[in-house]
Amino acid sequence: MKNDAKKQGFTLAETLITLAIIGICAAMLITTIKNINPNEKSNIVMARKAVGNFTDATKQVLIFNSTTKKMDNLSCGTSKDDDTDATKQANAKCVTELYAKYLQVSKLKSSDSTGLGGQYFGELIDGLTFGIEYDTNCTLKEGTTIQVLPPDEGVTSEVIVSGACAIIYYDVNGAKEPNMVGKDRFSIPVRKSGVKINAKAG
Repeated sequence: MKNDAKKQGFTLAETLITLAIIGICAAMLITTIKNINPNEKSNIVMARKAVGNFTDATKQVLIFNSTTKKMDNLSCGTSKDDDTDATKQANAKCVTELYAKYLQVSKLKSSDSTGLGGQYFGELIDGLTFGIEYDTNCTLKEGTTIQVLPPDEGVTSEVIVSGACAIIYYDVNGAKEPNMVGKDRFSIPVRKSGVKINAKAG
């Protein structure tokens, strides 16, 4: 009976070691939780979803609005030789309206206070705001910016946008802060054959 009683319970050393391990694990977990920004994570999820939606919309735009199924031949009735600001704005409006047919758009606006895609932009029912810059000569250049890749290719990368027919600028949380590129604002280059992001890991 005495031997059985001695075998029950833990020694002080075992208890202290166990508490120390629990403390270390808790400290690591708390640090990890602190490093996760829930808003930023949500923005990335929204951005990846947006890329998928705009990719699908681009396919529809090319199928139903271009006789050659190319982005430089959309049915907008604008001249490739006309490079005036008025024509650029008309092009942007035309292409944005084409995309709106294949997206769940809640409203389109002609005056832009968002800085997204010139003088014409749209809002989707999920709160995402977007604008489109369009160039029939496909010479749009955007320099170095932060992009969100399609869901099967990763999360974010630093890319050079060059030779795009259109650039879709979008803000995943509308007017909410921080309104910064790479945080809640992203862009998708659209080349002749559609959405194609040549990315270099940043």
